[in-house]
Amino acid sequence: MVNKSKIAREFWRKIFKENQIDLRNSDARKQVVADFIKNNKGWDSTTSPRFFRLAFDKVSREFGMQTSKFGVKPEPAR
Repeated sequence: MVNKSKIAREFWRKIFKENQIDLRNSDARKQVVADFIKNNKGWDSTTSPRFFRLAFDKVSREFGMQTSKFGVKPEPAR
């Protein structure tokens, strides 16, 4: 089985390291996630973005940044 959380974290690590997009731009963040989901089998456009949202939080902390720096509100607990 595919570990979607791990894939999502690797996705954001690559973007952080390569400085591919302006992370403060929410439309740009949403677009790279939507493109990834569209171009990879096994990802659902309604449920999969949550993996990327949670991974963004974790990877931001790995890089010593707060998501609020990018204008991202904390994820509400479920």
